[in-house]
Amino acid sequence: FLRLAKSCDHRFWWFQSPLRAFDDLKKNVFVALENEKVSSEEGYTTFEKTISLLDLVPEEVGQMCHCFRDGALIQKKIRLLPRVKCTCTVHPITKNTLRFSIELKP
Repeated sequence: FLRLAKSCDHRFWWFQSPLRAFDDLKKNVFVALENEKVSSEEGYTTFEKTISLLDLVPEEVGQMCHCFRDGALIQKKIRLLPRVKCTCTVHPITKNTLRFSIELKP
């Protein structure tokens, strides 16, 4: 029963930051990251947006999240998020048959 309660507690929606999985970050980090609207026309998801914070300096991340001292901690937590790169190529064999080649990289 406790495991079920914990899994319900840590669940987050697709429009929320994946950093919500970490309990030791302050709530204003989530609010600051989720308040910045990302349009679907740009092709970004909240996960991609969160990963893009690794390109910034820790001080900039802290300033962006309104948590000036925790920029390095936020970047450390982002590095802990699981990522998989998937590439797929399609080759036609006959008129009704396709060959798919899928490559997954951690």
